[in-house]
Amino acid sequence: MHNKSVVACLRYFFIFVFIMLLSAHPAYSQPETIPQGFSVYKKINLSKGGQLLLLQDSRINEKLRGSMWGIGGVDLLDEKDRVVFADGPPRRAVLMILDAKGDVTYDKQLDCILAGLEKIKFYPAGRFSYILTEDKSIGSGSYAGLVSSFLEVIKGRPRWLSAKKEKSGKLVKISVMKSLKTDWKVLPSPEGRGKDIYQIACRPDTRFEDEFLLIYTRYHFNGKNWIIHERRENGFWESVNRFPYRTNFP
Repeated sequence: MHNKSVVACLRYFFIFVFIMLLSAHPAYSQPETIPQGFSVYKKINLSKGGQLLLLQDSRINEKLRGSMWGIGGVDLLDEKDRVVFADGPPRRAVLMILDAKGDVTYDKQLDCILAGLEKIKFYPAGRFSYILTEDKSIGSGSYAGLVSSFLEVIKGRPRWLSAKKEKSGKLVKISVMKSLKTDWKVLPSPEGRGKDIYQIACRPDTRFEDEFLLIYTRYHFNGKNWIIHERRENGFWESVNRFPYRTNFP
């Protein structure tokens, strides 16, 4: 009889602990935090507490997302896949930041239906950065596709990574693309510390008819600022070709 009482007490104790843990769960799971019609597609825990969230239309499941990614919206979907949007067009994705208490400190609706979010470490030691990829594809366009920008979270707000042009010193937001005639990679820096962003772009040479330029761009962090190094030459490249060797870049 005594043993049964102990087991019953333990059972109630664990139920109580479980309920307390649920009530202490960050507020992103509460309906009032996530806008109606959205679901959390990606969640990244931040090093100082809080979370970085990417929301998308709750009607888009993983299979439908795979069909939509990179094709340029719903118009190119099969008719059977478009049925899910019969009650209204797909909502644009949302980037959201929560603090350690689960309160929203930042939210922005993006200019795309689908987006991607991942963590990356550019610097030899220290903070993480994050890659936000927005699907700006338009189907068969050579110069439109998946556009990526980079951010860090500082005091509950995004700080978008910018770089200085090597010659003019002008500061521009770092933005790279994957499309038919553009691609990018993150590779170890030739300077031996951290990682650089490399982009190859093939663009029409407006000086001559039916001629193209290859634009090799490297974004490098020199310990204080991101710097843009760029080199151009005549040539032609598409994504079916091998990504250029690192030695092709300035």
